[in-house]
Amino acid sequence: MTDPSPSRFQLTPARMIALIAVFVLVGIGCAVALVIYLTQPERGDDARIRSAIKDFASAVESGSAAQVTELLCEEEAATFTDRASAGEDPDSGGQSDVDRQRRPVDVSDVVIRGEVASALVARPPSEPRRLYFRKEGDRWKVCAPAADQFG
Repeated sequence: MTDPSPSRFQLTPARMIALIAVFVLVGIGCAVALVIYLTQPERGDDARIRSAIKDFASAVESGSAAQVTELLCEEEAATFTDRASAGEDPDSGGQSDVDRQRRPVDVSDVVIRGEVASALVARPPSEPRRLYFRKEGDRWKVCAPAADQFG
């Protein structure tokens, strides 16, 4: 009879303790990540606001009134639409085709207060401007009238 070959991996008490320690550390890491995620929901809103700004800049550059209107809060979209139907060109905003060329969008100082927010937005070489936003449904929309609610 032949002896069974020794196992290449033996679960010694030291290895068992090391394995348990790894599982405990992974569990603690997951718990910490979950707590951070659940206690800081504005981080998700911060990213959504930054995305809305970039989408808005692209819509303005494209010259599409429909795309711009979709990214405005209801109140501002109504004003924008009224201006367009009155014969004004709300897309141009006094910009030439050169100004409409794709320029980088720098976003900083995003502040969220409930359902309204603000962010400092710059498109070099222009100076930064504060834009205001209102959350409508699950989307953040550009909304100058939200400045009054922002306080």
